Amino acid sequence: MQNKFPAIKGRILYIAEIKWFGKKNFCEKIGMSYGSFTGQAKNTPLNSNAIANILCIVPDVNLHWLLTGIGDAVIVEQELDSSSIRGENTAKDSMIAELMTIIRTQAETLLQQQNFINDHFMELHQKKIPPPALARNILIKSILKSSSVFDIL
Repeated sequence: MQNKFPAIKGRILYIAEIKWFGKKNFCEKIGMSYGSFTGQAKNTPLNSNAIANILCIVPDVNLHWLLTGIGDAVIVEQELDSSSIRGENTAKDSMIAELMTIIRTQAETLLQQQNFINDHFMELHQKKIPPPALARNILIKSILKSSSVFDIL
């Protein structure tokens, strides 16, 4: 693709046009004056704050195009077909189920350890070791009873 705008400032004004901001208004939004984009000033370097502001205001601008003039001005999102979305959701659901199994197993182990400590409290008390907090015991039991990670939260 031929570079229609050899200077970055020309590409910035083009973005302002295609996004319907108005050149002067857009220049102000990115923290610069319109005068910096006209006459001899249009050939001067651009500061990095202006580039960062452009990316915040126009998140779909193609940064490679903005800096080099190569490619398309705007990034077009690719449409996903419903089968790939379903496949992605199925994979996520499977991963969540596996993680919940791991969490339950670890919670059971922790509960067994905590019950052991509670059963031996007197012995531990004599050695000046405090028992685990009751709140943790309740949390572990709620994890074991839950069917989803969202039940816990």
